[in-house]
Amino acid sequence: MRSESANLPITGMAEAIRSLSALISCGAGCPEVITAAAKSAAAMLPGARVTVLAVDEKWKSGKVLEGSPSLPAPAGCSFAVPTYSDLRSALERPHASFRGTYRDLVRLFGDYATGPEISDDVVTYKLMPCNHESSMVIVATMPSGQVVNVESVLGSLGELLAALQGSHDASTSLGNNLGQITRAKAQWERAVDLMPELVCLLDTDGRIVRINRTVERWGLGKVSEVPGQILHKVLHPDCSDSSCAMNCALSRAVNGTAEPGGPGVSDPVLNRTLMVTAHSMKDSPLNRITGDQPFKLMVISDVSPLHKAQRALWALNKSLEDKVEARTVELQEANKLMIQEIESRREIEAAMQASSEDLESLSEQLLNVQESERRRLSAELHDSIEQSLRAIKYSLERVSAMHTNPVLGEPAVEIEGVIAQVVACIRETRSLVTSLRPLILDDMGPASAIRWLCRHFEEIYRETEFRADVSVADGEIPPSLATPVYRIIQEGLNNVVKHARARAVMVTVGIENDVLSLEVLDDGVGFDTGSIDTTKLKHLGSYGRIGMRRRAINSGGILTLGSKPGKGTRLSVEWSLKELELG
Repeated sequence: MRSESANLPITGMAEAIRSLSALISCGAGCPEVITAAAKSAAAMLPGARVTVLAVDEKWKSGKVLEGSPSLPAPAGCSFAVPTYSDLRSALERPHASFRGTYRDLVRLFGDYATGPEISDDVVTYKLMPCNHESSMVIVATMPSGQVVNVESVLGSLGELLAALQGSHDASTSLGNNLGQITRAKAQWERAVDLMPELVCLLDTDGRIVRINRTVERWGLGKVSEVPGQILHKVLHPDCSDSSCAMNCALSRAVNGTAEPGGPGVSDPVLNRTLMVTAHSMKDSPLNRITGDQPFKLMVISDVSPLHKAQRALWALNKSLEDKVEARTVELQEANKLMIQEIESRREIEAAMQASSEDLESLSEQLLNVQESERRRLSAELHDSIEQSLRAIKYSLERVSAMHTNPVLGEPAVEIEGVIAQVVACIRETRSLVTSLRPLILDDMGPASAIRWLCRHFEEIYRETEFRADVSVADGEIPPSLATPVYRIIQEGLNNVVKHARARAVMVTVGIENDVLSLEVLDDGVGFDTGSIDTTKLKHLGSYGRIGMRRRAINSGGILTLGSKPGKGTRLSVEWSLKELELG
C-alpha cells in the first residue's frame, strides 16, 4: 500500500482489513464489500459523510447503495449521470481520487436532494476495484482542510481491496490449477514437438534441459540423447572455429545483444538460413519454486523459404520501382498536357464569358434602339404623315363644301392642292419605309442596294469620299446573306461617320474560291483593338461592333476587325458558300 496509509489510524485500518477479508472469503458480492469499505472509511474519518454509488456500465444512470443521514439523497434512489459532472470526471480517472463540489453533488440527485448546499465542503470521489459490471464509487464530504486525509483513506482502501481480491482469487485458483498445470505441461510438450522451429530450454551453463523433436527432423540426434549437451555442439558437432557465425549468433541471443528481427544466419553446415531468438524464463513458476537461476528458452527458426521469398520480393520491388518511375514520367507528361488543356479551357471560358457579356450589352442596346426607333417613328408619323393627312382631310372637306356652295371657290383648284399634299405625304412615307428597310434590297438585290447605300452616305456626308467596289451580281449573293451583308456594311459606315473622322472610305464586296467577302476600309483615327473593354462599350461606341460580329456569327461568317491609332480601321467578313449549301 502507499505510504499515505502511515498517517491513518492503525486500529481502524486493521479492523478494515479483518472485515473486508472476511467478506471476500465468504463470497460476498461487490456491493456488500464496497459498502463495508465505506463504513470503515467513515469510522476512520470522524465528521465525514460517506455514501456509496453504483453507476451502470455505460455511465448513464446510477443508484445510491448506502447513504449518510446528512447527505442530500437517501439510499435506494436512482439518478441520471450528466455528461458534464464531477461524477463523470471521477469515472474517467479510475486510479486517482477526484475532488468535486457539494453543489454539484446536490444537483446530481435532482428531485431526491433534501439537504442544504454547504458551499465550503469538498466532495471526494473514489472509484473502487470491483468485478461487478457496474462501477462502484465511494463519495465522502468533509471541510476542505481535511481533504488530504480523505484521499489517503479512500486511496488506501482501494489498494487494500485490490490486494485482498487478488490474494483471494490467487488462493482459490491455485488448487484448481495444479492439475491443469500438469495436463497443460504435457499438452505444451506435444505442441512444441509439432512446431517446425527448434525449441530448447537451456540452464545457466548453456546446456540443454529439454528440446523438441525438430532436432530429430533436422538429423541432429535423438531427443533423449541431447539433454546436457551444449547447443552449438548439437548444431555443429565437428566445429572448432572460434568465429563461427552460428556460435556468435547463439551467444548474442543468450546475452540479450541480438538485434530483434535481424537478417538471420546463413549456415552452410545445415544448409539453412536460421533465425535465433532467446527468451528469459526468470518469471516462470519453476524458477520461483526451485529458486534456481533463470532458464533461457531458445527458438531457432528455419527462414530459408522466407529469404528466398524476400529475394524474389526485392527483385519484384525493383521491377515495380522501374515501372513506377516510367509511369511517373508518363503521368508527368499527361499532367503537362492536362495543364495545357485546363489553360485552354480557361481561355475558352474567358472568351465565352466575354461573349456572354457582349450579348447582354447588345441585348440592352437593342432594347434601347428599339425603343428609340419607336419614338422616332411615332414622332415621324405624328409630325409629318399625320399632319399631312389632316391637311388632306381639311382640303377634301372644303372640296365637298364647294360642291354644295359654289360661292366658296373652285373645287378643281382645291383638288390640285390636295394632290400636291398627297404627293408630299407619299414622299415622306417612302422615306420612312426606306429608313426601316430599303426597298431596293428587295426590288433590285443586295449588290445594287450596297451601291445605292454608298451613294446615299456620300450625299449626306459630303466631307467624306465613299467608294464602292462591288464585283458580284445581285443573284450571286445568297438570299440568306442579303440582309446580313447589307446591315453589316450599313453599321460599318455608321461607325465610320460617327467615330473615325475619315476622309475616304472604300467598300469592297466580291466572291473568290466560293468565299463571299466584304470589306470596309477607312483612313480615320483608328483605335487600339486590344484595349476594348466590354464594361466600357457605351463610352467606346462599340455596340455596333458587337452587333456586326453577332450578325456575322449567326449567318455563318467570320468577322475580323483590325485597327491602330492613326492608321485607320479595316472591317472584313467572310462566308463559305459551300458550307452554306451543305448547311
